[in-house]
Amino acid sequence: MNAIARSAIILAAVVGSATHAPGQVTRSSAASNDPVVELRSTDERTVSYTVSLLAGQFIYNRGGDQPYPYASLRVSRGITRFLEAELGVGYSRLATELYRFGATIETYQAYAPFMLADVALNAKLPLGRFIPYLGVSGGLFRVGESREYDGFSGNGSSIGGAAGAKFMFGQRIGMRGEFRIRGDKHDGSTNRSIDAEQVIGVLYHF
Repeated sequence: MNAIARSAIILAAVVGSATHAPGQVTRSSAASNDPVVELRSTDERTVSYTVSLLAGQFIYNRGGDQPYPYASLRVSRGITRFLEAELGVGYSRLATELYRFGATIETYQAYAPFMLADVALNAKLPLGRFIPYLGVSGGLFRVGESREYDGFSGNGSSIGGAAGAKFMFGQRIGMRGEFRIRGDKHDGSTNRSIDAEQVIGVLYHF
């Protein structure tokens, strides 16, 4: 019986090895060497993170709808393949033209820092390397003290919506563009001003 059992085991091993000819690639090994499959498998993980560094312009309604340079850092965490939560911070330097009255009327610029922090929820549609998304956000902002004008500072709240897209060059590195519109309400005001961000930048996915 022992000799028969050993013969059966050897025969099964020979048959199993014969079913894969030398050089034949299995489905799993092919998938592991395919960068598109690797990108898809990374995107489908329940827990994944993306860090985006963005720059562009901030259009401030109270500043006469003028565009100001703007920079933003956003960190997102994947919840499902189609949904992600995101935390963002942004910075701009606002300017407004004021008048100085004396023997003559002079104009001058008053500058103030604009800082914003928000949380967002994005619905995305992975299409291979191209990932469009829509999002909603809410947060707080602060207009800092101006050296040129005492009445320029203030705080407020913000709600907004975004439309954008990401494009992955590989499994980790990509680029991102976004348009975000905000309803910003300054403390003590009953109305919301409509502000906007137009940004583009790079991202790292892990």
